[in-house]
Amino acid sequence: MLRGLQGSGYDEMSEIVEVSVGALRIRLHRAREVVALLSDYVDGELNEDVHSAVDSHVRLRKACTEEVERLQKNLMVLKRLNEREPPWSFLDFTK
Repeated sequence: MLRGLQGSGYDEMSEIVEVSVGALRIRLHRAREVVALLSDYVDGELNEDVHSAVDSHVRLRKACTEEVERLQKNLMVLKRLNEREPPWSFLDFTK
């Protein structure tokens, strides 16, 4: 939902989601905090208390659940990639 509102002002967004500007600002701030933690959440790098709080949030919000699923898929793809040595021609080019 937030992506669809990008570029809108707080007044316009608050009307669309039918909350006060103050409530909207609080929700946006909380959303930004959670988004900043999602990669660490998927990687299992959060302490137990923070992980539990993010987990509760994610379970209640479809957009967050979808974002976590997207991150998990990306992580699986990255884990399947084989590390490769760059070709010698590339190494010569970087000197």
